[in-house]
Amino acid sequence: MIGNVAIVDRINLIQGQDLAHRWDVPAGDTLPAGTTVTLYMYSHNFSETLGIWPSIDVDTSGASFFIEADDLEPIPAGARFRVYVVYPDAPKPRLVWILGTVSRQG
Repeated sequence: MIGNVAIVDRINLIQGQDLAHRWDVPAGDTLPAGTTVTLYMYSHNFSETLGIWPSIDVDTSGASFFIEADDLEPIPAGARFRVYVVYPDAPKPRLVWILGTVSRQG
């Protein structure tokens, strides 16, 4: 196989609730120092970018995100998301680490 295989996940948003989440790399893998991780949310058909949030913390074992409820309010159920990772070494490819859909409660 050529390329990476993304992890499939789901983000469940609850009206009025902030999103605080950490994704960890699989056992045996590490994120090198200087790695950046960013969450993008898109419309269901990827025609519109609905939000971009850099991780608040990246360490060797994963990345943490915190997004306030007000920023998430316009994100509809069925939206798509991608978590991109960029390693510090050249050529710095932007790789999809995690992908999935958004669901909503409340």
